[in-house]
Amino acid sequence: GAFVKPLEWGTAVFDLHELQALFQDNMDTAVKLLEVRVVSADERTARKLDICEGDNAIYIRRLLTKAGQPIFYQRAYLIYDPARPIVEDEMDVTSLRGLFSNAVNQSLKRGELAIEATLMNEEEANILQARLPTAAFYLEHLFYDFEERPLSWGWFIFDSNRLQFSTQIGIQEGKKDA
Repeated sequence: GAFVKPLEWGTAVFDLHELQALFQDNMDTAVKLLEVRVVSADERTARKLDICEGDNAIYIRRLLTKAGQPIFYQRAYLIYDPARPIVEDEMDVTSLRGLFSNAVNQSLKRGELAIEATLMNEEEANILQARLPTAAFYLEHLFYDFEERPLSWGWFIFDSNRLQFSTQIGIQEGKKDA
């Protein structure tokens, strides 16, 4: 006999079409390096990068724009290792596509991404030219080397109007579900 399979909400996968479109249409996107400096790792940074609190880390801030309008504000911490070209690789990135394709360079094996809803703080709102209070998405990233050690940790902040989540559930036209 036949049976109807119930919708499984817990297995829905969401696409980020607007984010993908930014990568594909790279013509009018730019990455501006706002700051690079050596800092002493606080407790959270040390935990994320698997280093000791107080160890040196590289702090980077960048602004990503499209057609001159601010899109993302990124802050990241990198492992401080003068023997590795990680910092040079990161500082060389000047395009949006390069920013994310660089995450798959010879030093990086894999990454983890997590998205949360948040409210922009005053610094973020100023850089992204938004009024407070403004809802935003917080996209956290953690990249690992081939020895499974963290190399960089950071996050992007972007106005919630800049990104939409979408998915489809159930049986799609032209597709059969077994």
